[in-house]
Amino acid sequence: PPPRSAAGPPSRRRPWTLLLALPAAILLWPVAVPAIWAVRARRRRRGAVTNAEREVRDRLRAHGVTVTRAMTLRDLAEIVPRVATDLRRLGEVIDRAAWSGAEPSADDHRAAWSAVYGIRLGLADPALKARLRAVTTLRGL
Repeated sequence: PPPRSAAGPPSRRRPWTLLLALPAAILLWPVAVPAIWAVRARRRRRGAVTNAEREVRDRLRAHGVTVTRAMTLRDLAEIVPRVATDLRRLGEVIDRAAWSGAEPSADDHRAAWSAVYGIRLGLADPALKARLRAVTTLRGL
């Protein structure tokens, strides 16, 4: 007969692993998902100005807005009027960065991320349940 391992047969280990993984996932979810959002946003802020548009699109998806690749920021401004001003402002910065041929300035970078911050504030629903749902969803990730 083959030698037995000290850990026991795999069929006995698997249920315990699943029983421990489920509560761990439930307890870590409200911490892990917002942390992932924050890390990704911080990485994007360090990169190109156009990353601000990616961040906004993902945030809009997290808040239940249907966003397609074909939509411009102006299109999104019509769909989400409460953040339209910031979306248009971001659109101007992105257009300048993408089409001027010049390297975006530090002012452009600040203006883009300021618009992102304004959009995030504008999207923040006063209802606690809606805010928690938006911050813990994987929809925009």
